[in-house]
Amino acid sequence: MPGFLPERPGVIKMDVIPEIRRLHFVEKVTISDLAKQLKLSRPSIRQCTPDQ
Repeated sequence: MPGFLPERPGVIKMDVIPEIRRLHFVEKVTISDLAKQLKLSRPSIRQCTPDQ
């Protein structure tokens, strides 16, 4: 899975979080589309994109 650490499958890599934020806030990619692209769950994506 692209966003996960292999030794801890529930942990998102720190270098993926800024990419998630950039795609969501700058390029206006939806949370559902990000979840599909990165093969992560929508709640995981939401944790990386705080409400602003």
